[in-house]
Amino acid sequence: MLIEFIVLIWYTLSVGIVCYQESKVGWPRVPYRKLIPFIWYHMVLSTIQLLYVIPLWCVMSRVTHRRFVWNQVAWNFGTLLPIWWGPIKWKGLEYVEAPRQAIWVGNHQSVLDTAIMTLLPCQTDMVGTSKDSIKYLPGGGLMALLCGTILVKRDSPTIIHDFHRECMESLSEGVSLNIFPQGTRRHISSGVLPLKRGAFHIAHEMNVPLQPYTIVYNIGRDIVVTIHPPVEVVGRGIDDTLDDVGRIFS
Repeated sequence: MLIEFIVLIWYTLSVGIVCYQESKVGWPRVPYRKLIPFIWYHMVLSTIQLLYVIPLWCVMSRVTHRRFVWNQVAWNFGTLLPIWWGPIKWKGLEYVEAPRQAIWVGNHQSVLDTAIMTLLPCQTDMVGTSKDSIKYLPGGGLMALLCGTILVKRDSPTIIHDFHRECMESLSEGVSLNIFPQGTRRHISSGVLPLKRGAFHIAHEMNVPLQPYTIVYNIGRDIVVTIHPPVEVVGRGIDDTLDDVGRIFS
């Protein structure tokens, strides 16, 4: 009974922390009646998935198990998002018809953006990025680690160096990355935060195009994800590509 009680407290605190963080984002109205069950069921489903994911992960190659776990996380979110937030409507799919390595950059508004990230129609394997605290989320935290998510340790004095190195290593393996260049969440009605230059530096160093996308949450109706034309980096300056993405997000 003690273990069950501790687990229940862990799950409950995790939901509470997510809701508290979301309340500071700037949403005009945080729909807790949707957010609470969404996070709860995600954690429960992730915990159940770990029962078969961990044994299979142990016998797979690094590339194979990263792809396998990513697909499991995508299935998790792909099942839960339509139930609580409505169907996802995709626009601009013609820009990603062929396999091409890229750094996907999205406008960061909500914890839900991480769920959308796993469902992006990227034609190559993808590695996500997230703040370090996600690893403490029951079920979902371990799933994120198992699929190779690059964690941003915000309290680390070497945060920029570590993040840059891990992103470069992942790109050298031929995968795509997802980075939210705003660095933190802010609802679209509150304006777009200044974009950090890290993703753009990495794109230029590796000669990898940027693939911008924007998310609009029509609470109670649907989620609209628009994929914009890729932003090429070859022969251009960092400020130019940053301005191009900034105009798309504004």
